[in-house]
Amino acid sequence: MKSVWRAFVLANLLLVSGALPMTTQAVTIEYEVADLTDTTEGEDLWQYTYRVSDRIFNTGHGFTILFEQTSYGNIEETPPPVNEDWDITVWQPDSAIPDAGAYDALSVTSKVEGASLTDAFTVTFVWLGEGAPGPQSFEVYQEQPFNILESGQTVSGQTQPWDVNGDQQVDIFDLVLVAGEFGKTPPDNPAADVDSNGTVDVFDLVQVAIHFGETYDSPTAAPGASSLTGPAIAMKMVAQSTDEKHVTIQIHAHPSTMLAGFQLALSFDPKQLSLVKVVEGDFFAAQGHQSYWLPPKMTNSRLQLASVALHTGAGRALTDGVSTVLAQATFQTGEDANTAMQSIRLENVSFADSAGRAILVNVPHHVEIRPPSPITIRQNTLFQNFPNPFNPETWIPYQLSTNAVVTIHIYNAQGHLIRSLAPGFRSAGRYTERAAAAYWDGRNQSGESISSGLYYYTIHAGDFTATRKMLVVK
Repeated sequence: MKSVWRAFVLANLLLVSGALPMTTQAVTIEYEVADLTDTTEGEDLWQYTYRVSDRIFNTGHGFTILFEQTSYGNIEETPPPVNEDWDITVWQPDSAIPDAGAYDALSVTSKVEGASLTDAFTVTFVWLGEGAPGPQSFEVYQEQPFNILESGQTVSGQTQPWDVNGDQQVDIFDLVLVAGEFGKTPPDNPAADVDSNGTVDVFDLVQVAIHFGETYDSPTAAPGASSLTGPAIAMKMVAQSTDEKHVTIQIHAHPSTMLAGFQLALSFDPKQLSLVKVVEGDFFAAQGHQSYWLPPKMTNSRLQLASVALHTGAGRALTDGVSTVLAQATFQTGEDANTAMQSIRLENVSFADSAGRAILVNVPHHVEIRPPSPITIRQNTLFQNFPNPFNPETWIPYQLSTNAVVTIHIYNAQGHLIRSLAPGFRSAGRYTERAAAAYWDGRNQSGESISSGLYYYTIHAGDFTATRKMLVVK
């Protein structure tokens, strides 16, 4: 058999079946790839699981899956054999084979007439390439006389890789699992690498976001709650008129545990309210995390929102009873603002912990309407930026006792001006939450990322000036 391989310069995976006529149906080979625990230092061990379409082969017919010599090494079958009708033999590398694409050969041969290859079979290998293994070329052939009958590419059997936890629906629990592996190369959970490039990054988050809300077949049960003794999170909706034509709705949460993500829908009466804008709150910033805020979706007067923490650091627990803002929406309203605000409802609320488990939540059924009268601010104040230390972005909170035009200058430790922020005219009030505070993306006036170190920020608002320190840690 090995001389046959040399004669026909075939590569790698050979299957020879029993003596039934070959059909005209094209062969489809699906694969799933998994990153295994490395057993030898310096080796990157992976596994392919193959499934072959229901295809009948003549005696002497088979197919070859090509393993590129520069990308694969130490290809081995994974016991047990495919099934009792087949034998598996591994051919090791042979430098006498001139084909640059030839490397290890894994032969799966029928022991009975008309054997079918309906079971999945697996091979392990050392990955020598960049990123993660992907599709491979294959050829269907007859041995005598040698002839290539068809060729193609293996296709991923993970048809919905964005359904990370495999429950047939794409939701916040999938997003949390990806965010929990953010920045890891390779990730501890291979399923979090949605695009299979070896690194969990923003592109994996975006893939989940694109398919967010999709369901496939019959969804399985939702993840189990991490607490079964009363509500772990208390929520409230707070509405306030900002002027004669606009109202602002803030969605608050009082977490009693570290949270990793949330999703919710805000429904309203389109005859009374028209959405102007929606911004993320300070929910994850207060925990010391950066976050990935999904682009809001509007469907049939339902505003769908979701956000997830990027676990690039340890974070910090919040003090019990501290309220943080999940999101803030501004609506244009008609003459009866109070009635319009009472039409708002929270729906499909889910919170998840870092393991992708659901957390119980007490969802409010009414809107708390606050009076439109402004809070009296007795003095101008520049507060500490948050998060601090930070990388790469931060928010600068402040409050004003009178209306003023606000500018904020940022200096390095040598006193050189590196960036100016211009919030512009601001009415008297508090600008302390993420949605209202001044935002700095960690770049200088030229758009370049700044380096680690100590920086100063100075606010100018009318006659008021104040300076504070902040620290960039990369």
